[in-house]
Amino acid sequence: MGALRRDTTLETALNPYAYRRTKRQSLREARVTEKLEKQQKMEQERKRRQKHTDLMQAIIQHGREFKEYHRNNLLKTQKVKKAVITYHQNNERERKKDEIKNERLRMQKLMQEDEEGYRALLDEKKDQRLVYLLQQTDEYVESLCSLVRQHQNTEKKKKREERKLARLEDTVEISFFPEGEARVHVRETSTGRILTGDEAPKPDELELWLETHPGFE
Repeated sequence: MGALRRDTTLETALNPYAYRRTKRQSLREARVTEKLEKQQKMEQERKRRQKHTDLMQAIIQHGREFKEYHRNNLLKTQKVKKAVITYHQNNERERKKDEIKNERLRMQKLMQEDEEGYRALLDEKKDQRLVYLLQQTDEYVESLCSLVRQHQNTEKKKKREERKLARLEDTVEISFFPEGEARVHVRETSTGRILTGDEAPKPDELELWLETHPGFE
């Protein structure tokens, strides 16, 4: 008996439900239990559907906000773009108006032959292209003027030599000595005295003699 009691106690300790008496459930209790289980399932399904609906509403709302955000950004970008285009168009219009006005002023200065005013306008507007062209024109004109002056000096010198020779031909007499040596008669302009003979220069020495004897012709 002691061994049986010990075995029973050990089995009871390991499985306390082994010798518990099962309560018999009545039909009413079964219906109540079934009803509770059905209500619990319905509540779970309702919560699941509500959670799904909330998720879909959140997704739809996020899509609307996302679309609205990018639509506003697009409107802002288009507005800024339009403002920039308008700004550049206005600047270009003002620049063209200034160019036309400056061109008219320059033409007015040219018609008035106001070179200093014309150059001042170029310097004021920093028109490097026209300034460079004007400098090139000035250099070219200066070169032409230098060539003209050289040509004029050459022509003057040539005409002076021609007049000098003509004057000598008109005023100078040439005498020949018996030995055949020619002498050119020269006249002192202050006294009118004429040098002849050995005092007069030879034809090939005439120009040098006149340079060393000023006052004779």
